Amino acid sequence: MREGTSVIRMGAALMMLGASAPCALASIPQQVVPVESRTDPGALNALAESGGLKATGAFPFDYQYLAFYGGSPEIVALWAAASVEAGRIRGVFDGGWRYSLSLRLELFENDSLVVAKTRRTDFVFSRQVADTTRDGFPLQTMVSVAPGHYDYRLIVQDMNWPDERSINRVEGRLTVPEFPVTGPVVSSIAVAADSSGTFKPAAGVDLQLNAAAIVEKAARPFIYFEVYGLTPGSGYRGEIKLSSTWVSRGRGEQFTGPYQPFQMQYRGTV
Repeated sequence: MREGTSVIRMGAALMMLGASAPCALASIPQQVVPVESRTDPGALNALAESGGLKATGAFPFDYQYLAFYGGSPEIVALWAAASVEAGRIRGVFDGGWRYSLSLRLELFENDSLVVAKTRRTDFVFSRQVADTTRDGFPLQTMVSVAPGHYDYRLIVQDMNWPDERSINRVEGRLTVPEFPVTGPVVSSIAVAADSSGTFKPAAGVDLQLNAAAIVEKAARPFIYFEVYGLTPGSGYRGEIKLSSTWVSRGRGEQFTGPYQPFQMQYRGTV
C-alpha cells in the first residue's frame, strides 16, 4: 500500500443456509431445514487466525495460510500466501525491470519433513520500483497434505542475488483442518484486492491475493471461498458480510469501530 492511502483490513464472515432435497410430489410442501455454517477461528477454520501475520528481516513480508477440500476427507489443499515489501527487493534491468522471488513451504511432523513445495514468480515492469513504496509482491504455493498438526517453515528468496544471499524465513506451528462433508462446510475465505493475479485455486479463477488482507479503501475487494456438503438438487442461500478496521497510513489515523463496507445475500441451486 502507498503512503497516505486509506486502506481497509478485511475480515469476512459467511453463513450458508441449505435446504433439504426437493420432494418427489409437487403437491407435498417442501420442508426447508436451515443449517448454519460459519467460518470463524474457533470453529470450522482455525487457519483464519493466520491472516496478516508479519515476518520481519531484510525484506519484510505478510503471510497467511488458506485451506480447501482436496478431493477426499484425507487430503487438504493448503495454500501458503505471502506479500513481500516491494521496495526491499532487487530489480535487474533486462529489457524491463525484472524482480524474481521464490516462496518455499516446508511442513514437518515429529521433526521429519512431510512435504515441501517451491514456486518462483517473476514480475517485470517498465520502470524501477521505488524503494519507498509500500506495495507488495504477491506470492503463493500449494501442497496437498492430510489434516493434522504440523511445524512449518516458510522461506522467501530474492532470486536476483547470487548464492542465496537474500533470504527471509519464518517458522511456527499450524493445524490443517478437516473438511467433513456430511453437512455444509466452508473453506478458508480469501480476500483479494484485484482480479487477474497469480492465485488460482480453481479453473477460471485468478486473483491478486493480498496475504495481509488489506485493500485500498476505494478498491473493490474480491472474495473467494468454497462450500462442501450441500444436498444435490437442493437450493441454498448464502450471506456474506465484510467487517474492517480502517487505517489511514501516513496520517496516524486509525478507526476501529464497527465499519461494515459490504454485505450481500444470494441464492443458488446445487
